[in-house]
Amino acid sequence: METVLEVKGLIKYYGSLKAVNNLSFSVKKGSVFGFLGPNGSGKSTTLGIITKVTNPTAGEFSWFGEPACNAHLKRLGTLLERPNFYGYMDAVDNLKIVAEIRGKSADGIEDILRVVKLYDRRKSRFKAYSFGMQQRLAIASAMLGDPEVLILDEPTNGLDPEGIAEIRQMIIHIAGAGKTIILASHLLDEVQKVCNDVIILRNGSKIYEGVIGGISPEKMVLELKSPDMISLKEVAVSHPRILQIDMDGDLILAQLDSAVEPAEINSYMHKYGVSLSHLAVRHANLETQFLELLKTHKP
Repeated sequence: METVLEVKGLIKYYGSLKAVNNLSFSVKKGSVFGFLGPNGSGKSTTLGIITKVTNPTAGEFSWFGEPACNAHLKRLGTLLERPNFYGYMDAVDNLKIVAEIRGKSADGIEDILRVVKLYDRRKSRFKAYSFGMQQRLAIASAMLGDPEVLILDEPTNGLDPEGIAEIRQMIIHIAGAGKTIILASHLLDEVQKVCNDVIILRNGSKIYEGVIGGISPEKMVLELKSPDMISLKEVAVSHPRILQIDMDGDLILAQLDSAVEPAEINSYMHKYGVSLSHLAVRHANLETQFLELLKTHKP
């Protein structure tokens, strides 16, 4: 796939603070690329550098296979902070002003408002919008001029679950139209649902880059339940492949050292007189893997 953004050896100091530490990564065309990391990990600083809002101390980056220059900014749509919309103006007029300030075309505003599901409220004053609607209008402002790449910093920040779901579906829809999207978010579950690739930062350093499903080697965990839970515990801890057991409600979670066929576990339990009423494989979610990864990369 064509590389849209290539970053090599990026370093950024704020005084003695090293905000970005020798960061290298690439973004493929058409992907939804996620930035993850605790507060202060360097996500927003990195986005500011690649959009030329701030200058790096060292390193380089290229857009569309060329050394980065101001001309490339016209091919980007950015939402690093919410625009200063006017409360007494409607959505259309607010976007026209943003377009003029940013030197973007105002053509297609009504089409953009359809994408962000604000077309029916396009003539309503901004001050009458809910917080979720205001955020969707902010994303609409990043779409002015039909950019090839959208860069969104915490697009769901402060939204309720319904608003988060709306933004998620909108991002999926925009990506489906062929746009490349780069976003930073602390909502791990949402990143898991919308991103193809991810980079994880800690203290300005990269600790993972790759596909969303490959953050850490997946450990096999089995859910076990039996009418005789006491015997089940005793037999489970004796299995040579089971590393540890934990309780989750009325289930035993058995962590294995490697993949094992569930049928083999069932046979083992039956051999020692334990009948299972429930046996299933549980896969670790992104949050669990993310927290485990951070533990292994403590400063």
